[in-house]
Amino acid sequence: MGLFKLLFGSNQRTPNRKNNLSKNHPKNYSELKQKTQELKAQNKKWETDSKKMISLRNRGSELEKKKQLKEAIDVYLESIKFGEEETNKLHLYNYAHDIDRVIILYSKTKQFELLEEFLKRNIEKYPEYNKIEKWQERLTKLEKKK
Repeated sequence: MGLFKLLFGSNQRTPNRKNNLSKNHPKNYSELKQKTQELKAQNKKWETDSKKMISLRNRGSELEKKKQLKEAIDVYLESIKFGEEETNKLHLYNYAHDIDRVIILYSKTKQFELLEEFLKRNIEKYPEYNKIEKWQERLTKLEKKK
């Protein structure tokens, strides 16, 4: 075997490689195109869900500014319910702010029984949440008050 052949291989073309590429290309392209369309549809769904979540959060914030705290709680609870049940595209971190607002507003409105129930449910439901210690600490303080 010569040095040229060793470094650069044979100068003969491999027709099988070219045929293999042309045979697989349309299949791979159609699969890629289909997956791209699926991803676009999923992104559109996520965008729609995210916009609804943001709209609910903004409405809750506006109600808080107007001192309509019980109405704000209802809106935040609606946002949480939407995030938990009606969409599979959003994650806890998309509506964790709303959970925190409900906790704060339950305290402000002195709805301690609802707050305790809400904290217990969320601690049980989201043990992987990175700020769960805040919820546990708040629940402990609440239980000590009894």
